[in-house]
Amino acid sequence: MERQRMSFEEYAPDRKVLGVLLVVGLILASGMLLVLQPKVLAVLSGKGGTKSTEVDVLIPDGIASNPRLNFVKSSITVKVNLNNTIVWSDNDTSGQAHTVTTRSAPSASASFDSGPLNLGDTFSVTPTAPGTYLYHCIFHGWMQGTITVLAP
Repeated sequence: MERQRMSFEEYAPDRKVLGVLLVVGLILASGMLLVLQPKVLAVLSGKGGTKSTEVDVLIPDGIASNPRLNFVKSSITVKVNLNNTIVWSDNDTSGQAHTVTTRSAPSASASFDSGPLNLGDTFSVTPTAPGTYLYHCIFHGWMQGTITVLAP
C-alpha cells in the first residue's frame, strides 16, 4: 500500500476559517480584559488649570453587600499635591452607613474619621502632612484605600 503525499496547499487550512477563528479569539480576549479589569473607584476632577485641587472618591451603590466593589489599596491609590482636598461621596442606596477612617497616617494629628456617612452625605479632608494615608470603612472591612500626599 502506497501512501499518498499531500502538497502544502492541500494540507493548509482555509484562509477563511483562520480569519474567522482569529476574529472570534480577539472578541473573546477583549471580553476577558473587560471582566478582569480592576474597578477604579477614584475620579480625579480638576477645578481649573492643569493641577487638580479636588479629588472626588465614590462610595458606589451596592458596596455594602458586594465585596467585589471594595476599595482595595491597589485600585484606589490617590496622589495629590500638598493642601489639595479629597471629597468622598456616599452613593450606596443599601441604607447601610459607611465611614472614611484612617488606619495609619504620617502623624497622629493627620488622622481623620468621617463618622457614619449615609446616602448623599459627603466628607472631605485637606491633608497638611506629606506621606501615605491608609483608610477604610469601619463597618465594611473590605473597603480600603490609600492616599499618597506629595510634598510641594
